[in-house]
Amino acid sequence: MTDEKYQGWTNHETWALNLWLTNEEGIYHYIQGAIKEAPNKYEAEERLKNIVEDWHDDCFEDEKGYSSCTKEMKMMFREVGSLWRVNYKEIVEAFLEE
Repeated sequence: MTDEKYQGWTNHETWALNLWLTNEEGIYHYIQGAIKEAPNKYEAEERLKNIVEDWHDDCFEDEKGYSSCTKEMKMMFREVGSLWRVNYKEIVEAFLEE
């Protein structure tokens, strides 16, 4: 097994998603609120994952041709790459430390 650490994070995907989530004030406060309102870390992790997956679906899998996805969000998902590799627990822990 190789050590994939990237910029102190589990991997590039986790680092990139965290960077995008903390780089824009509105998104940051939205995510922070969702995480801090969760009753426990597991629920916070599930909430974060669901939010990100909903945004992804809105950007790339809308059947009706309507999307509220911004150009920046599409850039975020292209930069992140594989969502299945994201360590949501690590991102939640970083938000809770703030």
